[in-house]
Amino acid sequence: MARTGARCLAEVSTAPPPAPLLGYLDPQGHTILHGMGGVGKGTLTAWWIVNLIAGGHRVLLVDYEGHPEEWARRIYGLGGSEAITAVLHVSPSSADWKGHRGAIWAQAQDLHTLAVEWGATYMVVDSIVPASGGTDPLKPEAAGQYAAALVQIGRPTLSLGHVTKADSPVYPFGSIFWHNLARMSWSLTRDGETVQLMCRKANNYAHLGRFVVSTTWFEGRLGEVALAPYAVVLADRIAEAIATDQLTVTEIVARLNVDEAEGEVKTDSVRTALRRGLKAGRFTLTDDRWGLS
Repeated sequence: MARTGARCLAEVSTAPPPAPLLGYLDPQGHTILHGMGGVGKGTLTAWWIVNLIAGGHRVLLVDYEGHPEEWARRIYGLGGSEAITAVLHVSPSSADWKGHRGAIWAQAQDLHTLAVEWGATYMVVDSIVPASGGTDPLKPEAAGQYAAALVQIGRPTLSLGHVTKADSPVYPFGSIFWHNLARMSWSLTRDGETVQLMCRKANNYAHLGRFVVSTTWFEGRLGEVALAPYAVVLADRIAEAIATDQLTVTEIVARLNVDEAEGEVKTDSVRTALRRGLKAGRFTLTDDRWGLS
């Protein structure tokens, strides 16, 4: 049995799983962040990397798209020189790469060795399609081989997935295979001027919810990234809508949706925010009309 690594389940810990890293990333397995190009996946990932480093991690950044300058600017803008010294960048598709060529599963041993040499405690892969080496990501074998490669590399990993407008935001690339094989997945979507981060899967954890992502730039350099629970942001907008009037739910929804740039607000989301606000003492309800306390 020693040769195969087999062991009785009685030898495996039954302790509760550790908390998600930063509240968003699986601490032991694979997390996927997927969304359309330009929505802010790299920006959010850079913010996560900086916070991982602040917590003592060393990060291996496996960049199949070959944009080291973009990553350096983002991470330096958010974390300064201390952050960029804790990130090792490698591009397995570049001329500098002397290891095996092809998909990540052909390079898993090389990347494992690199992770050990660097002392990496976390890995980021940008992005899934080029890392699959030309294999159609919609085919189940791509997701299976990718997952097996990450197990061999042996580091908890965040993978970025660039999807098209036609893809369902529920599953990476609209594929149930990637969804099933990841331990945690998030979609990043834009509604008007609002960027929303939605937890689509969280094995071992309660649903982690939905957030609004905001970024601040200083003189062309990324300066700050902030996440706020969607319900909190929506509650603030509702409070503005009913600041001077008591309104029904239908009237609140109509007022919120006057500005199309903010994206359509759903009635169920408004009802949920109102109920929470009522319980917290922020809102009042009289004869089906909502107001501020």
